Amino acid sequence: MAEVKEIHDYDVGIPTEISDKVVEKPKQPKKKSDPNKGITRLEKILFFALVFCSIGLAFFTVRLRTDIIKVTGDITTIESEMTDINSQITLLEQERNELSRVERVKEIAEKAGLSSIEENIRKVNP
Repeated sequence: MAEVKEIHDYDVGIPTEISDKVVEKPKQPKKKSDPNKGITRLEKILFFALVFCSIGLAFFTVRLRTDIIKVTGDITTIESEMTDINSQITLLEQERNELSRVERVKEIAEKAGLSSIEENIRKVNP
């Protein structure tokens, strides 16, 4: 059958009264700053070099685009001048063809009192 076990009282040292003392946590010593944790001089130099290169590339890109726009404007001007010159060439060719007609030459010769000899009239192609 079940036997009754003896109960023992042990003193664990728990204070029965709560004290008003504030328990302070032990202070840990401050760690010295590790040079590998911060930004090194080389990293700063690389960062500023990258920033300056980016600014330089941006400036160069803007300048290049400005030059492209100027050249495009020049091309447009030259093309319009070429169109004008080609139209003048066409008009002058038409005038030359009208002035060099055989009938016109015969009329001018007859007005000047020249006789027309068909064998001596030749058309010269330019």
